[in-house]
Amino acid sequence: MVYAAVGIPLMLVVINDIGGLLHVFFSRIYVRIVINIRYVLRYQLSLHLFSSYRFCN
Repeated sequence: MVYAAVGIPLMLVVINDIGGLLHVFFSRIYVRIVINIRYVLRYQLSLHLFSSYRFCN
């Protein structure tokens, strides 16, 4: 009973800390993926606009 009184709150604190670390980790990964996707789409759009401009003139 004493172990549960100490162990359960301690476990909740540890889970909260791990959750915070995972939140930061996955947020940074998500931001990097979104930045890379936007870069690729912008690059493809600029190539498309440049190639269509060359053929129209």
